[in-house]
Amino acid sequence: MNIVKTVALLGILSGLLVAVSYWLIGGPTGATVGLILAAVMNLSSWFFSDKIALAAYNARPVNQAEAPGLYGMVEKLCDRARLPMPEVYIIPTAAANAFATGRDPRALAQALQRLDQNARQMPLNANPAFEPLLIMNGFSGKFMANLFSTHPSTETRIEKLLELEQKLLT
Repeated sequence: MNIVKTVALLGILSGLLVAVSYWLIGGPTGATVGLILAAVMNLSSWFFSDKIALAAYNARPVNQAEAPGLYGMVEKLCDRARLPMPEVYIIPTAAANAFATGRDPRALAQALQRLDQNARQMPLNANPAFEPLLIMNGFSGKFMANLFSTHPSTETRIEKLLELEQKLLT
């Protein structure tokens, strides 16, 4: 579903750019310029989206010597899941933000509740353009923000986890 939303958003924005270029520059030449600009912008966003998001949050890469506990934890999780080791970054903020995974749905729901409480007490003050990508985002519940959010609201995730727990118990 996220792919459909992303394609729809990029399609609408590209169409708007082509239409404005057609109107401002005039005729087929303007539409061609708009189409080329849209293609360059979409391809740039696709290729550099990770770098754009990391730069927006002033994230800095860390290695094992700088953050041995964090790095070791990520390394251990990657080994268990048989995944390659990703680059590890730290965003300079005191607010908690992470992902949770496991089997014990109630424990996951409780972890999400704790993260949500922490996020309400100490907001991340994130760039609104990237906030829908975070597991805890200040816009949850608002239609336009949820339209392009990569995560359901915390409340919805907790409800689904508790429903899963009930199914597992029966």
